[in-house]
Amino acid sequence: MAVISPNLISIVLVNALNSTDATVTFTIDKKFADNVGAYYNLTDDIATGIIQNIEVTLYNTSTKAVEMMRLSGIVSTTTTSDGRPVYVGTIEVNGATKLRGLANTYDGTTSATNVIANKIITTFPKNSPGVIAVNSGQLQRALSLFASSSVSDTALAGEDLVARNSVALHTDGKIYKYHFTNYPNLCGILTATTTTGNTGTYTRNGGTTSGHSSLTVGAYQFAENTGAITETPSTTTKFLGQAKSATAVFVVLASPPTPEATQSQAEAGTVQSVMMSPLRTSQHGLLGEVRQFAVTMTNALSIATLQGYGWAVCDGSTPASQGISSPTITTTPNLVASFLKGHATVSGTTAGSNTTTIATVNLPSHSHVQQIAGLGTSPETMYYGANTGGTSNMLSAAGQITDGLQTTTVTTLTTGSGTAISTEPASYSVVFMMKVR
Repeated sequence: MAVISPNLISIVLVNALNSTDATVTFTIDKKFADNVGAYYNLTDDIATGIIQNIEVTLYNTSTKAVEMMRLSGIVSTTTTSDGRPVYVGTIEVNGATKLRGLANTYDGTTSATNVIANKIITTFPKNSPGVIAVNSGQLQRALSLFASSSVSDTALAGEDLVARNSVALHTDGKIYKYHFTNYPNLCGILTATTTTGNTGTYTRNGGTTSGHSSLTVGAYQFAENTGAITETPSTTTKFLGQAKSATAVFVVLASPPTPEATQSQAEAGTVQSVMMSPLRTSQHGLLGEVRQFAVTMTNALSIATLQGYGWAVCDGSTPASQGISSPTITTTPNLVASFLKGHATVSGTTAGSNTTTIATVNLPSHSHVQQIAGLGTSPETMYYGANTGGTSNMLSAAGQITDGLQTTTVTTLTTGSGTAISTEPASYSVVFMMKVR
């Protein structure tokens, strides 16, 4: 079951807990169940009077801070997807004082003198671990539970080792200076100098080592191939923990949280050990890449902001003239009022225009109306050229028709102005910008 000692029950927060909250929502740790998968039921024990006082100790895994509080009651609201009961506990109050930040000397009563204000943690994230101590006087046991995370172990030294070496447990059961290739199974930090063949003590995962120097508080620590500890990761280092102070390291043998890329890392795009946030990803691009931006849309990045990220407006000007310092690409194409056209191998060629004038060769086959002036009203036979009586003569070069006795002029009617026409389709304007840095 989830009862890990006679009066301690392991729990996990279902929701984050803030200092202003009146309730705390939690469930039983899923590692603890009986042989048929059932979990300890707090509400059953409360109903039968087995649980009379309820104290909770929570642990913030980020800050390594511990806080104790007292609950006035617990109700079961629902269950998790794997069947664990979800509980909502009401934080006990004395007047306007919540019984949080309880002192180590907590006397089991609701007296406000048990509260130490600066021990109240602002936020416990979701999934923070904790324990419930039932009946007063059990909070010290909860503290002992967390204190026990500072663990150590021993093994024979396979080589001479120096205090605060990062050490690895080899297949022969001995510890050696960590090495990415030869001794990759990092197991902790050596406590004291140990010579070959003697037993060395090392601090394991969850423990804290002291005696270090010049550490950056909060900085991640990495094991090097020499067994030394560094704050600079590389392809051969392995994450070892985090500096709690300038002289102490909290050992965490797991992958470190991935840090967010800095602006320069995002622009360079060459660092693989950082995380590109959605914003930084939108700011990053490959040199020479052209993108379109709707810069005047609400909440969109402005031209000036994008220029700060190394994007230059494609208006034919130089990036330097746009205020972009140290551009790798020093010119931009003029894409104002232009569309982009794909090409298999070449960029930069231009073609087309916004308007065109129709030429004769572009016209389809067609006919015209002709006006004949000077003919009489009586039916006449018309001949083209001389009056030879022929029936197939064509219109003479002079454009006249001769009927023997009179000359008639034939005029073709004209229309059109030769005005150029637009070839531009319907469009929506955006700003083309090129990654130049």
